[in-house]
Amino acid sequence: MRKEKLFHLLVLLGFTLLSMTISAQTDSRDVYGWLRYDDYNQDEYGICKFKTDAADDIQPVWPYDQARVACAGAFAEGFYYVYLYETDGYNATPYSFNRIDLSTGESTQVADYRGMPFLFQDMTYDYSTQTMYAIGYDESVYTTLLLKVNLTTGETTIAGEIGESKYVALACSYEGQLYAIDVDYGDLWSIDKFTGAATDIGYTGERVSEDLQSMEFDHETNTLYWAGYNFWGTIDTSTGAAEGISKLGNYAQVVGLYIPFKKNES
Repeated sequence: MRKEKLFHLLVLLGFTLLSMTISAQTDSRDVYGWLRYDDYNQDEYGICKFKTDAADDIQPVWPYDQARVACAGAFAEGFYYVYLYETDGYNATPYSFNRIDLSTGESTQVADYRGMPFLFQDMTYDYSTQTMYAIGYDESVYTTLLLKVNLTTGETTIAGEIGESKYVALACSYEGQLYAIDVDYGDLWSIDKFTGAATDIGYTGERVSEDLQSMEFDHETNTLYWAGYNFWGTIDTSTGAAEGISKLGNYAQVVGLYIPFKKNES
């Protein structure tokens, strides 16, 4: 009887350890983005990579000319898309909309954005409708606009007006629900993708600056991640509350988050 109990205990322990191992492997996911700044790494800005559970360790993947910087980016239909602007260190001038092959780093211009009246604050891809969305703050009318971006031409169309507040960090769930964070209050909002109407969900609990930043879902676990102001963590989409995981580099600024995933369609 004792041997039988011992055997069952060992089997149970084995399953527990296996479950913990699988859980740990699942929790640690690859994240891509565009590194715009880091206190320690000041030579290799551009496309970077880190783990969801260790965002303090940001590794360069494809460095780019620092004179042209991404303000927003998102992955869609096999490519990583970015809005690039030119900078002299003080001024930001819209430049182009590009697609990048993450396997080679090759960048191809899709559209000339030098006539664009504003930068994007963030971009996100809606898998439910195969649509790229972006948000931009139009200072001429003091309004945050929800935009659709044509991936073939780079042309933008206004889907709706979100409001007078500046919104940052746009993300879309796999089912097609948009979320954004406002600068004034630091709240998470759900965004109607047909009208731009915003509904307040709740306070993130974190400081939100006007610095460029990004959100992205891990679509395998339906977890919303946020690379904010000196912050890396998750956001509860039902309450808006954010929970920190680790530092984001060394006071780093990362935009254009992308978390590779596999989705089993039922």
